Amino acid sequence: MREETVSSMYSRLFKLPRFSWIMALGLSFSALASALVFSVFSPSSAGPLYQLTFFGDFLSGLIAFFGAFIISSGLSDRIFKRRKSKIMNLRRTLGVSLFSLAFTCAVFLIGWILYFVFSIPLLVDFFIFALAAGFTVRLLVDLVIAGGHFLISIGDSISQPLLESILFLGWFGMLWFLRFLLLVLAVAGVFAAFTIVYVKIVGSQLKEFTGVDGRAFFSSFLSEWSAGVGEELERIIDKNSSEKDLRISAFSFRGNKGKMKAALIVPSIHPGPFKGIGSSDLPGYLMRRLEKDFSCPAICAHGPSTHGENLVRSRQCEDIYKKTLETLGQCRTYRDSSTVQRASEAGISVACQIFGGSALLVSSSSPSLPTDDISFDVGENAIAAAKKFVKEAFFVDSHSCIDPSSEYVWPGSRISKLLVKLSQGAAEKASRLDRLPFKVGIAKIRSTGISKVEGMGEEGVSALVVQVADKRNIYLFFDSNNLIFGLRRILTEELVRIGFDEVEVLTSDTHSTSALTPGKMGYNPLGLSTPHDKIVSTAISVASLAVKNLDDASVCIGSQVAKGVRIAGEENMQNILKGVRNSLKVAKKLAPVSFGLATVLSAILVFLFSL
Repeated sequence: MREETVSSMYSRLFKLPRFSWIMALGLSFSALASALVFSVFSPSSAGPLYQLTFFGDFLSGLIAFFGAFIISSGLSDRIFKRRKSKIMNLRRTLGVSLFSLAFTCAVFLIGWILYFVFSIPLLVDFFIFALAAGFTVRLLVDLVIAGGHFLISIGDSISQPLLESILFLGWFGMLWFLRFLLLVLAVAGVFAAFTIVYVKIVGSQLKEFTGVDGRAFFSSFLSEWSAGVGEELERIIDKNSSEKDLRISAFSFRGNKGKMKAALIVPSIHPGPFKGIGSSDLPGYLMRRLEKDFSCPAICAHGPSTHGENLVRSRQCEDIYKKTLETLGQCRTYRDSSTVQRASEAGISVACQIFGGSALLVSSSSPSLPTDDISFDVGENAIAAAKKFVKEAFFVDSHSCIDPSSEYVWPGSRISKLLVKLSQGAAEKASRLDRLPFKVGIAKIRSTGISKVEGMGEEGVSALVVQVADKRNIYLFFDSNNLIFGLRRILTEELVRIGFDEVEVLTSDTHSTSALTPGKMGYNPLGLSTPHDKIVSTAISVASLAVKNLDDASVCIGSQVAKGVRIAGEENMQNILKGVRNSLKVAKKLAPVSFGLATVLSAILVFLFSL
């Protein structure tokens, strides 16, 4: 299971409608509940103590249910404020109350149908279970998402069913109501016990793999998800993290007057896992800082790395930036370059351009063999193979062709062996060519009209054009988490059509765009939800701008090893994924058993003490 799969699961949480819609739906469900209840329990049909008009029956029910919806939400909001919850606010407590009301309506509707269609008189029993269903929904949310203490959570969750049941006090009198209320509380107690056990068992699955209680994990996750507060989740990831030496490479292109014209950074540090956690926004962070300090466009490519090389904490991005500055300050200058040479086989391609004695290797895949992340060790092996023909080499994973079946590229796999072979072959081809003076053009378009939800990061699309003699090649960069398979081919064909000899399409693999919306793949690779012609037209625009500022150039190239970088670690990330996966499996299997038993025991209780 990939991290994006887990992101897909969580991206469905708390996707609530607007406040006005919540209120409208709350009023609608209250009206439905009132119509169901008064049609069978109203004074005119149930031997009441006093008479009400038809409209009065409905109105009193509407007030009771909608009032319970509003009041319980307000009480819950105050409780969460006192608990200093970073997740729950009034809109979300209203959302929880709405779900509770919807479940109450659904359960009682079953009893209503049984009564009118099959003449089975279990209306009071089903209303008790309807209230218990609403209570259980609130309690699950409170325990799992908000991470509340058991007693506080039970007290908060019972408020809405209790307020809804007050309707019966006016209809049937105090004595009947007290007996009814005791039965409601007894049934709620049974469901509370089973719910607490259920949550503990499900949470223990995650604890087994990570040492962190499941409720604490989900609560910390949602603190970041809903409120952008990720310190607690980062602390959990850090608990089982490790250290690793990782490579940071930098290309500083300068114009004929020596001023920096463009910067290309290749950190072998993975952006992830999602949103604002760890190094999710590392590419954007580096680009923004470099452009501010050097007043030129900056591009961040995807170095070989997987989610095991995620930074543990977002504040580490600043440490990586400082190391990037060191790298830029200790580089070698070249004024000549080869043209791009390419080696391809079985859907995998490696392009090589040699600046002076340094080879830039860019790997890519085709729709016939889409790939996900290339591991750090595979990149190192490819570099070692290329260095048989050059002094030094730098490996870039274009990360630009993915489909739902794509997998990571690990050492020993067929694709990894191809990449090593092709890196050596492309370097050998390029090493035979003369080195000639070159020109560089750079352009960036941030305002693309494509949102983060669609997969485009804040840094938009960039084009780095390198011209050697009469050969013009382009490195087209998208600040996105991959491209949907097939889009790279379309972009390549269009750019060749307008005059480029070689085209490489790359993404930053930013995870700041991940898990913002539900998707088939857990996130939106660029092109999945955006018309391709819109992306192509943007690419042509930025490519044309880059060509317009072509200028004689030199390049300063450097590489540093960042020692002891604190990373999530492959085993740690896999343990988290296994824990989440097992928790979900157990949750699905245990739910029918747990709540089925609660229903059976409650039914016996209701039968023994039937009103």
